[in-house]
Amino acid sequence: MIADADLWDDFRNGKRYALSHIYFTHVQFLLRFGRKFTKDEELIRDTIQEVFLALIKGREKLGTTHNIRYYLMAAFRHNIARNLVKQSHHPTLTLPSGLDFLVEESPEELFISKEELTDKEKALRKAFNLLPPKQKEILYYRYVCELDYEHICEMMSISYDTARKMVYRSIRQLKSTLKENKFIVAFLGFFHNEKKSE
Repeated sequence: MIADADLWDDFRNGKRYALSHIYFTHVQFLLRFGRKFTKDEELIRDTIQEVFLALIKGREKLGTTHNIRYYLMAAFRHNIARNLVKQSHHPTLTLPSGLDFLVEESPEELFISKEELTDKEKALRKAFNLLPPKQKEILYYRYVCELDYEHICEMMSISYDTARKMVYRSIRQLKSTLKENKFIVAFLGFFHNEKKSE
């Protein structure tokens, strides 16, 4: 399997296979990612097209990357935010703070990979959906996409300390909401302790 850095370099150098490989490897993920900001499927697809057209046009000026998915996520997030502002006709909406992060299917996507949810898992889902959009978003980047804090900071335009505090507080809030459910609280302890171990 070709490494991201090598594939990206091949794309930058104009090798034809590279663009299609990048596109077909990441397009389904970008569709799912887009649904976390809007339910407008046409807007999501248009935004993905914009991202790839920009890549093609600016191919020779692109820098290196070791994480193509992150690069595409960052570009998509920027473009979808801009497109949502245009669509809303609210010029005062700021970027990226104006984005709402939906994540209605989490936390089964975030923590659970089962088709049917138990009562405990339903409780976790309910607690997760009580989190503010930015807390949902940062947990998604950290635990689903497994981005490091440097990438999260770039993606959300926040400082390193802010990112770590947001993750810590989000997990602490989940634990507080679920304090009656000792099983889930123990499960969340792993994430709560991450801040201390890094």
